[in-house]
Amino acid sequence: MTRQGFTLIELLVVIAIIAILAAILFPVFAGAREKARQTTCQSNLRQWSMAMRMYYQDYDERVCPARLDDNLYGTAGICWDYLVMSYVNNDQILICPSDGEPKQAINCYSHEKSYGVNYEVHPLQGYGGYGSPHPRAWPPRRMSSFLEPAEVISIVDLDYPSAGVDYTSIGERVAWRHNELGNVAFLDGHVKAMRENATLAPNDLWIPDVL
Repeated sequence: MTRQGFTLIELLVVIAIIAILAAILFPVFAGAREKARQTTCQSNLRQWSMAMRMYYQDYDERVCPARLDDNLYGTAGICWDYLVMSYVNNDQILICPSDGEPKQAINCYSHEKSYGVNYEVHPLQGYGGYGSPHPRAWPPRRMSSFLEPAEVISIVDLDYPSAGVDYTSIGERVAWRHNELGNVAFLDGHVKAMRENATLAPNDLWIPDVL
């Protein structure tokens, strides 16, 4: 006797097996996709970190300021990404592939971006709406003044706020978007993914030890 097809029970069993496999595999695929995005983001940060290093080699070994106030750009000034753009000439690497809403920095002439700098390392020149407190030392510190550059965060995966939102710590604004990890570039140029508590006290990676 020739079999005419699957019974209803057999079809339901097959559908159930497919659903179980999908439930098991989809999170694995999603995690792998996010891992790939995290790797791309780290590559972006390495390139910006290299640009920062080329900047200080050209400017008396002084770190790049977070914002440079200048009448040419109005009261807001010009942001760090414009100051180092000539070293990379690619504004696409300012955007993390996991960031669906890159933004311009508040009160700063800047590109839309996913990354920000640690103001304790990269000071502001002048005054503006960046919140308080932030360093305003000028000229910026020389690289040789940092005692442990490999232990100081320079550039981060940042969650830019809406206009008018103030903040007191850049650590509170890091975007922990890579499976609850945030990518950070250190002052010596190396990059890694870290959890928030690993960047804070007792090993505070935001506040540099300086001469």
